[in-house]
Amino acid sequence: MIGQEKLIKQFDDMIENNTLPRFIAIFGKSGSGRKTLAKHIADKLNATLYKPQNNKVTVDYVREIIEQAYKQTDTIVYLLPDVDYFNKSAANALLKITEEPPNNAYFILTCWNGRSIPKTIRSRCVEYRTAPYPVTTLIDFAKSVGIDIKTSNRIFEAYDTPGSILNYAKGEADYKALEEFTEKVIDNIGTVSGANVFKIDERIAFKEDDEGFNLNAFWTVFGNVCMQKAKDMRTSKRNMYFSYVRVTGGYREKLMINGLNKRSLFDLWLLEIRNIYDRYN
Repeated sequence: MIGQEKLIKQFDDMIENNTLPRFIAIFGKSGSGRKTLAKHIADKLNATLYKPQNNKVTVDYVREIIEQAYKQTDTIVYLLPDVDYFNKSAANALLKITEEPPNNAYFILTCWNGRSIPKTIRSRCVEYRTAPYPVTTLIDFAKSVGIDIKTSNRIFEAYDTPGSILNYAKGEADYKALEEFTEKVIDNIGTVSGANVFKIDERIAFKEDDEGFNLNAFWTVFGNVCMQKAKDMRTSKRNMYFSYVRVTGGYREKLMINGLNKRSLFDLWLLEIRNIYDRYN
């Protein structure tokens, strides 16, 4: 919540004076602490923060919290995040509870701006907006989390909130881990024992909810690393790496076809890659 001290104090004062609105809309860019502010409010109220799975507000979620809200005896804060994509049916369902909200329930909506919130819902919310971040604040924050970023305003055209900087840092760390893993795969692709040691197939996510590296991301990095190796070589193996790139690019295109089994594609790809290795070694 760095940089949002004024807004935090405003919420704290209302909670202390028992004047906190039942319906709150927090506007601001992604990564500006909107959901963290909702958690702060819940903590100050000694309340439970209830939020949807995957931060996706559906009509079923809205109906669920409406039914639940009237039965609750303890204070509870219901979060409706990213309502920039508010479903019309969900908005209509929420409208019913705005007319007679239960005394122990608070509803916090977060979004980029208020234009996407239906007027019927927006008119019943008290609106608050996260403060913009000066470049110096973002640079200090980046350094505090171990990111070495040049002190240039242009750096923060894309990463202009603490949350986006943290996502950038995570992305950099994830890419580095994936690149290191890919290097090991390439160096050991010719030996069955090597492939088993690194358990290639266990490190790849074949389903959306599986842990591991995204298959498309793995193939992208695999192609990038092989292309770099090919450029650095002047031997016959240069063509081997170019063949890796060509075959992997074809499988990435197949991956875009709905209905194809990712695990089957991966097994075929691995077999073809190892055949290329055998041809050049």
